[in-house]
Amino acid sequence: MNCGVGEELCVAPHEINNLFEYENIERRSTMDDMNNTPAPEQPAAAAPVQPPQQQIPPQQQQIPPPLQQAPLKPPLPHKTTDTLLAALSFITAFLFWRWGAWGGMTGIALTYGLFFVSVTAFAGRHAVRALRWDLLLSGATALALALSFAIYDDPAFYALKLCVVIFLTAWYLCGLYQRTRYSDGSLMALLDIAALLIVWPLKYISTSTRTLFRGGEGRRSQLKLAIIGLVASVPVLIVAATLLSQADAAFQEALRRFLDTIGVTMLQAFLALLLFFPLFSLLFGLTRGEELPGAAPPAEVKGGRLEPVIASSFLGAISLLYLCFLFTQLAYFFNGFRGLLPEEYSAAQYARRGFFELCAVAAINLGLVLLVSGLTRKRESFPRLSAPPLLHPNEPAGSPGTPASEGGFKKLPAAVQALSAFICVFTLLLIATAESKMALYVSLFGMTRMRLRVSLFILLLAFAFVLLLAQLFLRKFAYMKALLAAGCVLILCMSFADIDRVVLRYNMWAYETGRLETLDVAAFDELGDAKIPYLIELAYSEDADMKQEALLQLHDWQMLRGRVPQGFSEYNYTQRKAVRAMEEFLDREDCPLERRKSSLEEIIGDAIREGAVRASKMASERMSEIASEIASARER
Repeated sequence: MNCGVGEELCVAPHEINNLFEYENIERRSTMDDMNNTPAPEQPAAAAPVQPPQQQIPPQQQQIPPPLQQAPLKPPLPHKTTDTLLAALSFITAFLFWRWGAWGGMTGIALTYGLFFVSVTAFAGRHAVRALRWDLLLSGATALALALSFAIYDDPAFYALKLCVVIFLTAWYLCGLYQRTRYSDGSLMALLDIAALLIVWPLKYISTSTRTLFRGGEGRRSQLKLAIIGLVASVPVLIVAATLLSQADAAFQEALRRFLDTIGVTMLQAFLALLLFFPLFSLLFGLTRGEELPGAAPPAEVKGGRLEPVIASSFLGAISLLYLCFLFTQLAYFFNGFRGLLPEEYSAAQYARRGFFELCAVAAINLGLVLLVSGLTRKRESFPRLSAPPLLHPNEPAGSPGTPASEGGFKKLPAAVQALSAFICVFTLLLIATAESKMALYVSLFGMTRMRLRVSLFILLLAFAFVLLLAQLFLRKFAYMKALLAAGCVLILCMSFADIDRVVLRYNMWAYETGRLETLDVAAFDELGDAKIPYLIELAYSEDADMKQEALLQLHDWQMLRGRVPQGFSEYNYTQRKAVRAMEEFLDREDCPLERRKSSLEEIIGDAIREGAVRASKMASERMSEIASEIASARER
């Protein structure tokens, strides 16, 4: 303890007695040694004298303050936007069932367009002006896919397009309302999409419902009075409607139609109410997310903790297996030398063998490289032109506030990077092999909808590996945004290129040019309404089998789907075009197909006439039998 000039030690008052006693004991022991006499035993040193503690009166004692609980956040106040969002949610849910489930895909497209425009308008001008290119691309692609429902008829493709529309809408809303916790350039952005689609519709149901119905006493009292008035008017409405229906036939018919449809409308309203709460919870979290008590801050993505040695040995073993595969199966899978192929193998068997296995290996490798690169502990790297900055001995490299975090960047170890690149290149080679097998199979047996889509998916997978190679060697690369852009372009091409028409044109062209020996007309049955003009052309073919199959499909389509769509929600351009082509075909004089009855009266009349003819024929046969029996009886 420093007491001033000279840096002498300060001694407390209660320690002075101990010092005096120590000097007396030393002096006595010295004199006893001089006299060569043993020193008498001295009593043990007394304990240090402690100064008396002052007693503090109870009035002056400091009482520790009680533990204070964290202040509870007040409930969210009701806003006008909450009412508007609730109205938008219920209208969207009701129209989804009314125009979509009870209508057609055009109704779903119209409902989605209304929802998209309304949610974008709620974001405000500042959010719309801050849109990035990936948000604009995702929103425009979702709207275009919804529009394709009203243009092209491809029922087998509807489910996939709906899933893509939902994913792109979630990406668009997360960026528009800035509700992202992770970087939108990495795969971690998928966690934000999953939270928006799975967690938010259930997380804020209670908070959003309480906030919606929270208001002044006057508002709630007025709502109760309005409900009481509506309930009281029900008996009067029943009596008045009954009397008016008896007085006027037109009103009676209108009331009958209303009662016929009220049951369906009530069911649609009930289903809309079930969909309302999750949808309103999602929109409530988007618009008022920063006010919610459970709003999560941006997540801090920590680096991987997997040791580079483990990752290198793991990828090295897999790379060694792939390298052996290349040396042992190179000729068979890639070149098809005649000496190594089995003698019983045909070109079709070669095209089919190993295709789906190669695709599965490619998909596994994509997840494998992404997982290892994300979990491996990265090292700090610095620019080559400048020496690495000196670090404080107590601070690790790359810690916040150190020069390493300012001038360096994290990078995968060289061994992990090289092995991952080898797996990517090997997978690209597998993808090229699978694509060549598919091309060979199409050239032998023709194109189908599934074969074309698989080929396009393989191309997207190859592009994903090219982007993954770029991410391995580039310092800052938005992998997820680039993959999103490629996926949007591919899905737009698949939607607006009309896959059914592409398949039909290729098969017809290959058959006419001699590339296909036979045309599998039976495979056209899985296609949509775009096949009708081509089936009409085949109905006049010289091949009897092809002509019979084409007429059979035309007859089935006429009986099941050959009608004009009723209502705007069922409108479809491809189906309308097919109906017109069928009508023109039936109007031809040389049409080998009978026209389907257009009204219920015609169908019933024909059935009655056919039944009468059949009954008269059976009666005449029975009368002839009775006459023959009578004649034989007379002879006997």
